Amino acid sequence: MSVTERVASATKPAPRPTASMSYTAVWEPSKAGEIQLYDVTYEEYRAKYDQLWGQGWRLKGLQVAVVGGTQVRYTAVWQPSTAGEIQVYGWTYEDYRKKYDELWGQGWRLKLLQPFVLSGNQVRYTAVWQPSRAGEIQVYGWTYEDYRKKYDELWGQGWRLKLLQPFVLSGNQVRYSAVWQPGTTGEIQLYGARYTDYRAKYDELWGQGWRLKTLQTFISRPAPPKIRVPKPSPDQLKQRAIDAYKADGGLNSGVGYPAGGVQLTADQAVWPMSGGRVVARANGSTAIEIDQKVRVTFIGFKCFEESSELSTSDEPYFVVSYVHAGKSVTSSFEFSKINEGQTTLVGAVIGDDFDVKTARLHVAVYEHDEGSVTTANGKVRKTMEEIAAAGAQAAAIYDVATSAKGAAGDGGLSNYAAIAGGVVGGPLGALIGKGIVGALGLGDDYVGDQGVPVFDQNYNQIPVLGSVDGPAGPVEFSHMFWIDSGNDGDYEVYFRVQKMDVPRPTPSPS
Repeated sequence: MSVTERVASATKPAPRPTASMSYTAVWEPSKAGEIQLYDVTYEEYRAKYDQLWGQGWRLKGLQVAVVGGTQVRYTAVWQPSTAGEIQVYGWTYEDYRKKYDELWGQGWRLKLLQPFVLSGNQVRYTAVWQPSRAGEIQVYGWTYEDYRKKYDELWGQGWRLKLLQPFVLSGNQVRYSAVWQPGTTGEIQLYGARYTDYRAKYDELWGQGWRLKTLQTFISRPAPPKIRVPKPSPDQLKQRAIDAYKADGGLNSGVGYPAGGVQLTADQAVWPMSGGRVVARANGSTAIEIDQKVRVTFIGFKCFEESSELSTSDEPYFVVSYVHAGKSVTSSFEFSKINEGQTTLVGAVIGDDFDVKTARLHVAVYEHDEGSVTTANGKVRKTMEEIAAAGAQAAAIYDVATSAKGAAGDGGLSNYAAIAGGVVGGPLGALIGKGIVGALGLGDDYVGDQGVPVFDQNYNQIPVLGSVDGPAGPVEFSHMFWIDSGNDGDYEVYFRVQKMDVPRPTPSPS
C-alpha cells in the first residue's frame, strides 16, 4: 500500500503505483490539504476510508482500475469534511441507474462516479453521492472525440467538470464518462499521461496554487498515446467556422443565416445563426448546432364578402407557400358552402421542420365556381419554385467568408442579418410582391394573393397578433392576410408561425 498525505507544509511523497497505470488529471485553484492513496486493494482502501472517516476526512476523488481482468485496484483522494456520503461499489449500469434515480428525488447528487471494466467488457459502476439539489449533465462511455466536443460545447454555456472517468474496453478503446455542474472557474487538464509526467505536473501546479479536482487512472496494453489538443490561432478557428458553414450550404444551410459576428475564444470560434450556431473547436472538430425549427400552421379564415357569382355560397380554395432562398413548400386547401360572415377553422400544420431563415409566407385565394383546383395549384407551385430558385441565385452573390471577416470587426459589412434580409426582401421579395398569380391565366377563379415576411431582420418571432373564436376557446394567430378582390370575395386569412426548440438526445452508456 502506498499512501501520500499532503498539506501545505508537507514534503514531496514517493508513491510507487503500478507501472502500467496512466493518469488523467484536472486541477483547480486551491490551498486546501489532501490525503492520497494510490493503487491498493479494496480491503486496503476500505481500512483507510474507515480510519479517515472518524478523523473528519471525506472522499474527494476515487478511481477504480482493473488489472488482469479481475484484480480491482483503488486510488483515492480525501479532503477535510464531515458531510454525509452514500456509496455503491461495482454495480451494473442498470442497478446503478436505478439507485441514481431513487436518490435524485431525495436530494442526493453524484460526488464521484467510477466505471470500470471486468473481463468480457463487463462495465461496472462505483459511485458516491452527497446531499445536494444542484443540476447535473452526464454522459456515459463516450469516445474522447465525442466527450471533447461536449466539453467544448458546455464550457461556453457555464458548465465545468465535476467528474471525469476514462475506462478501457477490449482493443484499447478508451471511453469517457463525465458529469458537469454549473460553474465558471478555470481548469487545467491532462489526458493519458504516464505517472512520471503526471507527477511532474502535479508538483509544478502545487506551488502555483492548483489542487486536484479529479484524478483518473486507467491501465492500457500497450501504453496509450498522449492526446494532444491542437491550438490553432483565432484566425484559423474563424476560418474553420466559415468553411464549415460553406460546406453545409452557406445561406442555404439548415442552421439559417448569420445573426451576428464570429465570437472567438482560445478554445473555439462560435458563429451565431438564426437557428443555432456554427462551432469550430481547437481540437479540430466542427459542428452545426441547430437549436430551433419553425412550425407554420394554417389557422383558418373569415369570409367578409362572397363573390359575385350566382351561387348562394362560395367554394374557395387557398394555395399556401412558405418560401426562402433555395426552397419553397406549397400546399392547397379546398372548401365548400362558405357564406358571408362565416369563420372557418382549419388548424393544418403546413410544416414543422422549416429552417429559421428570412422567409416569406404567401397565400393565394381562388373561387372554385369555375376552373380546376389541380391546374391552379400546379401553376402556383411552379411559379413559387421559380421564385425560390431566383432567391437562391440572389443569395449566392454574398461571399460568406467576407461576411465573417466583417462580423469580426476587420472590415466589410457588420450587420449580416440585414444581408440575409435583403435576399428575400430584395430580389426575392420584389418577385413575390408583383402579385405573381394575377397573370397565370387562371381566369375568374383568381380572388387575390398576398405575401409577408415571416421574421424581422433579427430573426425574432412575430408576436401573437390576435385570435379567432374556436369550439374550445380563442385560437391565436401571428400573421393575417387581407385578400380583397373587389367582386370575387373578401377574406381574412390567419396563420401561426412559431419557433420550436430542437430536442437534445439523452446520453446512454456504451
